[in-house]
Amino acid sequence: FGRGDYAEALRRADVMLAAGPHVALSWRFKGECLFQMDRWGEAEACFRRAAEIGGPGTEEVLFWAAFCQHNAGQREAAVATLQ
Repeated sequence: FGRGDYAEALRRADVMLAAGPHVALSWRFKGECLFQMDRWGEAEACFRRAAEIGGPGTEEVLFWAAFCQHNAGQREAAVATLQ
């Protein structure tokens, strides 16, 4: 991810999720990969899954979900998510 190879980072996120789908930070990481690839709907779903699981590192994932909605042209939905 740090090198900008988001496709490889996404592959690794999928491996992490296969091993532990209950880990919120893995969902967040996958969402961040998808976000960088402009895959807004998929990224939003990952951020929302991370929020459902909760825990440390998930405090701002709904912000990221709203950012995905905004980038996808869903501005009213983004405002609703933030509220």
